[in-house]
Amino acid sequence: MRHIEALALIDGYDHRETGASITAHDFYRRLGCIDARSTGTAFGFNSILRRDLP
Repeated sequence: MRHIEALALIDGYDHRETGASITAHDFYRRLGCIDARSTGTAFGFNSILRRDLP
């Protein structure tokens, strides 16, 4: 994730967002992401998490 964030910074992005199922939600929260919004999919509930880049 740190490598991906470094590449995003080089490309001029100031944050990243990722979709996470209920099973991955806590993983992304431990990486410093916050809940941005939620969506419903054909497979169930999906969280969109955001992390501002330094």
